[in-house]
Amino acid sequence: MVSSMEIEIISKETIKPSFPTSQNLRICQLSYLDQMMIRIHVPIIFFYLNNSHCIDQPDNAAKSQHLKGSLSEVLTHFYPLAGRFKDNAIIECNDAGVEFAEARVHGFLSDLLEKPDLDSLLQFVPCDVMPSNDITVPLLHVQANFFKCGSLALAVSTSHKFSDASTASTFFKCWSAIALGCMDESMLPKFVVGTTINPSMDSSTVLPPVHFNMPPNCPTTRFIFEESKITELKTRVTSAIVPKPTRVEAVTALLWKCANAARRTNLGLTTRPSAMAQAVNIRKRVSPPLSENSVGNLFATIVVSMEEGELDLARLVIQIREVLDVYNEDFLPRLLRDQNAFSKILGAGNQYSKILDRDDIDFYIFTSWCKLSFYDTDFGWGKPVWFTIPSVRSKNTMILKDTSDGKGIEALITLSAEDMAELKSNKEVLEFASVNPRVA
Repeated sequence: MVSSMEIEIISKETIKPSFPTSQNLRICQLSYLDQMMIRIHVPIIFFYLNNSHCIDQPDNAAKSQHLKGSLSEVLTHFYPLAGRFKDNAIIECNDAGVEFAEARVHGFLSDLLEKPDLDSLLQFVPCDVMPSNDITVPLLHVQANFFKCGSLALAVSTSHKFSDASTASTFFKCWSAIALGCMDESMLPKFVVGTTINPSMDSSTVLPPVHFNMPPNCPTTRFIFEESKITELKTRVTSAIVPKPTRVEAVTALLWKCANAARRTNLGLTTRPSAMAQAVNIRKRVSPPLSENSVGNLFATIVVSMEEGELDLARLVIQIREVLDVYNEDFLPRLLRDQNAFSKILGAGNQYSKILDRDDIDFYIFTSWCKLSFYDTDFGWGKPVWFTIPSVRSKNTMILKDTSDGKGIEALITLSAEDMAELKSNKEVLEFASVNPRVA
């Protein structure tokens, strides 16, 4: 495992949209869903192998220029990203630009991929994930990290107050299509923030406190669930109530159960109450449905409680499905049109915060990036061999994403060091998952 590589910044510059943003688009209002989002930047890193046998393989300088040129073009469509926050309600789309850095990595990508150390990957990221001042910081940062072998780690960090995972997927889809010269109108972003569909709240509104638990010594580890193992796991969690569990439901239930077991073991307890929050993409669940290219934080969070002593995987899947069904059937269809939606969102946020404040319950945060097209991000030198989210050391966080074949699941799990040690040796987890294998 390579824990650290020396990285040398070669250059930094500001990239602006290739065409000025028109005056009627200069103000972008944030929706209340955006306004309630924690002030962090979410980093993503794409790793591209250098194909030295390809005659047309561009050199580092050509790759960098190609990225900057296509980035400038895509910013004309994602113009708020080139602006700056005025306050918690407005982005001034003033074409101030985004930051693009180029760096030299004194190491080889093959070494990094042998047993990736997610805790060290933040060194490839161009900005602090928790900026001290949103007003002056660009909404988007890019850093092209070139290895000795000519391979590339492209790190992109985006403000979560503008972008959720689906928005990021749409952005990369557009950027890579422009780079390949195959952009069409069906890929363009749809802006629904600040409209009557998804209104902004008064900027003076007091927001509920949002926690971002970053205690020291909380490592992040990869767990890989291959397709065949997920099929076995789905069979185990199948019940009469949930006859067709999804792969995300099955993996979520297993990890939640085993993380809770790890905590109980370390505390010397036989039972321990637990709850989990899961982000749910609402684009296709609201009425009327929104385009998958809709940008902004368009997700809701469901909270599910585990009954004390509850260890049955099938029962956990049932509990997750039942809560989700209530959201799908009762709450989400009316969310964007209901005049009382804001108070309901605040209520959910307060419930979330109260659970986090308790010491007598373990709380886990799950989010799924599965079925998003990140592995299709091709700028002209092939698709990434791997993409990942570096550790931001948020305790009890679990991010699920596709493996490169789109059939398995890669879970990025952050726990306390003692809980992680227990989870990595849990026999039930190891029956279905491998711990941090080499990136294929």
